[in-house]
Amino acid sequence: MIMSLSNTFTQKSRMQAVFGRPRKLLFVGIGGIGMHALAIMMTSRGHTVIGTDRSPSPAVVAGLAAHGIPLYTGHSAAHVAGCDALVYTLAVSPESPELVAAQQAGIPCFSRADILGYLMGEAPTRVAVAGMHGKSTVTAMLAAVLQAAGKDPTVVSGAPLSAGGAAFLQGKGDIFLAEACEYRDSFLCLDPTVAVVLNAELEHTDYFRTESDVRRSFIAFMQGAASVILPTAPTRVPLSPPQGSEVFTFGTEKEAFVRAENFDNDQGAPTFDLYIGEKKQGRAQLKLLGEHNVQNALAACAAALACGIDPSVSVKALCDFTGTPMRLEEKGMRRGVRLYADYAHHPTEIRASLAALRRVTAKTGGRLFCLFQPHTYSRTASFFCDFADALSAADRVILADIYAARERNESGVSSEVLANSISRGVYAADLPTAVRILDKEAWDGDLAVIMGAGDIHRIFSLL
Repeated sequence: MIMSLSNTFTQKSRMQAVFGRPRKLLFVGIGGIGMHALAIMMTSRGHTVIGTDRSPSPAVVAGLAAHGIPLYTGHSAAHVAGCDALVYTLAVSPESPELVAAQQAGIPCFSRADILGYLMGEAPTRVAVAGMHGKSTVTAMLAAVLQAAGKDPTVVSGAPLSAGGAAFLQGKGDIFLAEACEYRDSFLCLDPTVAVVLNAELEHTDYFRTESDVRRSFIAFMQGAASVILPTAPTRVPLSPPQGSEVFTFGTEKEAFVRAENFDNDQGAPTFDLYIGEKKQGRAQLKLLGEHNVQNALAACAAALACGIDPSVSVKALCDFTGTPMRLEEKGMRRGVRLYADYAHHPTEIRASLAALRRVTAKTGGRLFCLFQPHTYSRTASFFCDFADALSAADRVILADIYAARERNESGVSSEVLANSISRGVYAADLPTAVRILDKEAWDGDLAVIMGAGDIHRIFSLL
């Protein structure tokens, strides 16, 4: 079932030997949002970069061209000729012609996470944001705070930092901020001085078989960090900070060092008083929907505090923050129906997003439609009942086919079977069918969210 590579976990001394002088580098899968950011950063350090991808977007092609990076569509062993090293994303097949050719030629190969860790290692302050949910939002929030504080950070995120913006910043300051992916222990390639853990539960079941596996990886991620940011509320997988680290807790509980009090809500957009210890720092009025974004904002405040940022700067920056794309992003109207885009693809995320949107419909009186695309067969099979329960919070659920990503379907799970397990669920054989169902059933005052981490968001081109 698994069609994925592993990380290389290369010693930094060997990486320095390879990248200590200008080299010609081949990035395989350069169209990925994190890959092309690292490719551009490597060119700024004097390396020559070329890239390949199966189906790069026009925006990626243009962005790379602006930095003099040629991109070849499709994969071929010929691309390896003359290259000194190869960098790959875990989404690439182990049978990739470039990867096979490089290995046969003895050309050193490195995973994306290793390159990120290598680049981060140059910064005195290294902040890594980990967790099964909320990483991109907290990374973008913290980037906004650091910029507002004049820190000029370098940032690498897994999503654009703002609508229409890039997913990375090349700063000149002492802080390197990165979203830390847990898949296949990618975040263990990093060496953060500030380790942020937003939450921990079973996810990526094609890799993490048990909660004990998750716990072991997150404990290893926090080891060695000077500061650790942890939620006060218990995580699904219990975690304890390592000895010797300064701990900043966040949450709405009284024992949280960075906490929210006097919580209020206006059609889903929360406001709260920010406290650091016993001192009120100001009142924050977020522009984002959902109580989960209060937790995200508190985590960003705690991480900023660990970086020496005055809390008043954090409050103002978070009040000005307008969100990241496809995280409960409002996308306009269609035939009187308000549309949102959301990246949720795990039951916990679905519950949080639908709860936030339900607050909106509670004020307007409309119904809540969810057009959802499950992401990977292994996740859908592992959390099948949990998906059915979480999606049932919507008034109508329209299920698109599962997005396979790196996998083959060996479990027999399908969106049609999932739809049949939801009392208000219906299966759509393709995206045009999903649009027809929405147009037929939704009316003025209703709300529809297009949800998933695959290609479900292509549906907006049909609306």
